[in-house]
Amino acid sequence: MRSDVVVRRPVITEKTTRLAKAGWFTFRVDKQASKDQIREVVGKTFGVTVREVRTSRRLGQKKAMIKLAPGQKIDLFVMEKEDEKKKKSEK
Repeated sequence: MRSDVVVRRPVITEKTTRLAKAGWFTFRVDKQASKDQIREVVGKTFGVTVREVRTSRRLGQKKAMIKLAPGQKIDLFVMEKEDEKKKKSEK
């Protein structure tokens, strides 16, 4: 299965943003994708080490929650701190 088909898009909500701070990142994935395929594609695409993959199906869609190695992150999910935002807007 092609890598651009396995991982479709990130899921960015209040809950997934909180989870991202704890190292869990959530994606919509292809219904046929296995945990091993998801692990490989996320690792190669974002240059991270995937520690755990959990999947769930609901309403005909499949969601994957990805746990990364300590100290790693995926920038799509990183939220700036309020102080950093203020400093950037003042410049």
